[in-house]
Amino acid sequence: MRTLGKIAVKVLVVFIALTGCQLTPLAVKSAYAQAIPSTRVQDFIFDVVWCRKQETQVTCRLLVTNQTEDRSISLETPKIKLYGDIGDVYDASIVRLGNQQGSAVNNFKLPLRIPIQAELRFDKVDPDMKGVAMLDILFTATTRAGSMGYYSAQIRDIPLLK
Repeated sequence: MRTLGKIAVKVLVVFIALTGCQLTPLAVKSAYAQAIPSTRVQDFIFDVVWCRKQETQVTCRLLVTNQTEDRSISLETPKIKLYGDIGDVYDASIVRLGNQQGSAVNNFKLPLRIPIQAELRFDKVDPDMKGVAMLDILFTATTRAGSMGYYSAQIRDIPLLK
């Protein structure tokens, strides 16, 4: 279970214990879904597993899931931006998708409904940054018609682990 998901479950358990409230399975599922920053763009789901800050480096781990037929996706570091909570903007320095890593990962095949790990690294971030206001991932992907399209996946309000 993801770290934020574990926190959400613990909060729910404490809430139930303190209030005696009865929560339905749908309410629990909804609370869990809200605890994980994510977005869906062109049938790709980007779930943030965590973002961690160490000194002046931020690394974000995501799961990227394709919700339609097998397609390819490409990620390039200068097109991936992190907006810090204090107003600074940073370009990704390294991107990893599955077992491919570098300044770009091109034409990576994403099979239908199989989450693939991705990692984005940002260097020289302000040491005073406490959170990620927005992660903006500009990517290219094959469309259902087979041509390439350009898309932007924006994920907001991501807490930073230390």
